[in-house]
Amino acid sequence: MAQILFWALIFFIAACGRGLCQSTPAPRPTSPTLFSNLFESQSPGQLSLLVYGGGYWSTEYASTQQGFQLEQSLTKGISLVGRASGYQLYVGGGFEDPLDPHAGHESRFNFGRFEGGFGLSPMQGTYLYLLGGADVADSNAGVFEADFATWMFRERPHPLNLVMSISYDSQNLITSGEIDLRLLLHSDRQVVLTGGLSGAGFAGGFVRGFSTQAGAILGAYSTKWQTGLDGQFGYASTSVYAQVAIFKRFQWAE
Repeated sequence: MAQILFWALIFFIAACGRGLCQSTPAPRPTSPTLFSNLFESQSPGQLSLLVYGGGYWSTEYASTQQGFQLEQSLTKGISLVGRASGYQLYVGGGFEDPLDPHAGHESRFNFGRFEGGFGLSPMQGTYLYLLGGADVADSNAGVFEADFATWMFRERPHPLNLVMSISYDSQNLITSGEIDLRLLLHSDRQVVLTGGLSGAGFAGGFVRGFSTQAGAILGAYSTKWQTGLDGQFGYASTSVYAQVAIFKRFQWAE
């Protein structure tokens, strides 16, 4: 069960990072100054809500996930962050319908994760989230997570987006990580298209060595509706896999 939990967590961490980077398209070329806005007051303040959902499939197990993140600005570069997520995990063969635990599945696990912490934006187009929390239901772990996203080579026609995440679980002593590298393929007033490679892995606890997964990823984001869709296909240490995520962002000025 622990191995399955961690592939599901890696998926959700990836979805959070992608939602963050795609809902903030590459800023215009400037000369960013490190920490220039970190303590500068922001008026009016900003409250944002990022809602996620998606699923993961492989030949050995599947999962569905849902979550949301609330973020309240304190300054232009510092914010308070709260995140809640839920997971449904399906173990066995014959994945006829991951929403129906009785259709070809041997067992099902459900758990929730609640985290809180800070968001930092040391310069335009760069974000760091430091979160801690705990699980409930079929998992009772304490967790620590760090998520990082930045746009690089912004002066070029197709800038590069880097997203990295790392998470530690106190229940089975496993550290997991994920990294995405994407090019901005197309951007206009209506849509942002990205494409690249994604890799993830975990080690420690029950894991002997280092387990990995890697694949190609494509994303689309509507700037008008602040809604994004991600698709990925690749190969993991266990088997081939596919996953999809959708996210929606809401923002309010205070």
